[in-house]
Amino acid sequence: MRTTITAIALLAAVSGCATNSANMRVGTDMSYASLKEQREASQAVQVVRQAPQGATMLGQIDASRCHRNTLHSEPTDAEVLLDLKVAAYARGADGITGVNITKASGLMQNCWAILNGTAQAFQVKK
Repeated sequence: MRTTITAIALLAAVSGCATNSANMRVGTDMSYASLKEQREASQAVQVVRQAPQGATMLGQIDASRCHRNTLHSEPTDAEVLLDLKVAAYARGADGITGVNITKASGLMQNCWAILNGTAQAFQVKK
């Protein structure tokens, strides 16, 4: 009984540490969206330091990349940024601000490392 309680407590503690995006991709694969959609998102969504005056904030967006296979290239910040732009574009955003990309251990999630990205999406009134 005591071993079971200890195991459950350990599992709860470890799983509670996972703060990665549900929008997580494995490796550098970009096939989740068509090239046309990626290009449109890349061109339409601007990255700025501060949202323009009068912009409507749409909330936080996030994206993550898992480096699972050591024989493949590690995911890059540029790939996570494009993932953020695609997520923002899908919400109808014109831009993102406050981009933050960090690298964390992913060993508890079957990854060597995970790049986590967050940003605030906004829409400009036209």
